[in-house]
Amino acid sequence: MWLDEYRYRRYSKKVFVEEKELDALMHSNKVIHHLYYYLLMDELRSLYKRSQRTDLTYIYYGKELLPHVRHYYLKPMWHEFMNRPIKQQILEEAATLVAQWFQPEQHMCYSYVTTELENIAQQVMERLEVVNPQHQIFSVSREQISSWTSNNIDKDQWNNSDARQILNILSEILFEKQMFQGIKTFGNTDFLRNYLCINYVLKEKCGYIVLLAIVFQAVARRLGVCCNLLSFPVLEVSTEDYWLLQWKPKCNVTNPDDEVLYIDVLHGGIILNKNNWSRICEVVQCSISSDGYYRINSLEVIMYKISYLLNEIRIHKINDSNISSHKHMQFGIDLLNL
Repeated sequence: MWLDEYRYRRYSKKVFVEEKELDALMHSNKVIHHLYYYLLMDELRSLYKRSQRTDLTYIYYGKELLPHVRHYYLKPMWHEFMNRPIKQQILEEAATLVAQWFQPEQHMCYSYVTTELENIAQQVMERLEVVNPQHQIFSVSREQISSWTSNNIDKDQWNNSDARQILNILSEILFEKQMFQGIKTFGNTDFLRNYLCINYVLKEKCGYIVLLAIVFQAVARRLGVCCNLLSFPVLEVSTEDYWLLQWKPKCNVTNPDDEVLYIDVLHGGIILNKNNWSRICEVVQCSISSDGYYRINSLEVIMYKISYLLNEIRIHKINDSNISSHKHMQFGIDLLNL
């Protein structure tokens, strides 16, 4: 069988697979056989459920081979994503690619993430119809909403009050009804899932602040509200940056403080301006009027998250039940080198 040839190729108890071997395994006439890939991955993933099988060596090397096959299949997807126009590099897709890369044993599809996000958006719409059935969003075509789903937007589609109403209801749905919770400190046993895996955050309603901000931004964008992801450096060198969403309402001359607002997803989606910024300034190195924050795009999120993860693994030797910290570090290095 195809796995047998790998079980004897070992060096320091690791499986090394050459690119040309995966080419021969996965390609025919230079076209990937997607069905064959899924059948192969199903067989490899099934090894995680065969702990009582007598051929433990077979199981071990099958598990070792699985990430190689998964990453080989994902590489063209990464390259295609990175070569897209910035408008089409949406944050939740970048987060999904990271989750797929670091969870090779999981059968996790982007369609799961989009379905969950669209379900949240639909709940917001249903609540909005009760609160304000005359809201302008109900006159928007399906084609326009579909465009917001698959593309970044660079400005709000609504006036100040209509956009704020959407954001308030979104915060209510996420943090009061569905009970999403943000985590800022590390040391949690589920660090890797909470920090890297948007599918886990959507399922468990709990995750690190950057993923929670991505979920909020993705739903808001589907509803025509533009929120930019910002990274604020914090005072403690060993602590991750503080993440906020920046919202710029359409110009309101009667209330200039609303020209630039900040959404704090770690604290229930509260909307901040310079009058209530002091709480954030206690941990952030810059004031609201400074340029000390960084607007983050999808690729920068990937680079930041992986670099921070590698540092945490190096310092704390983080592990989970299936994959060692050494492998997670190698996964991160391989991803940064694509």
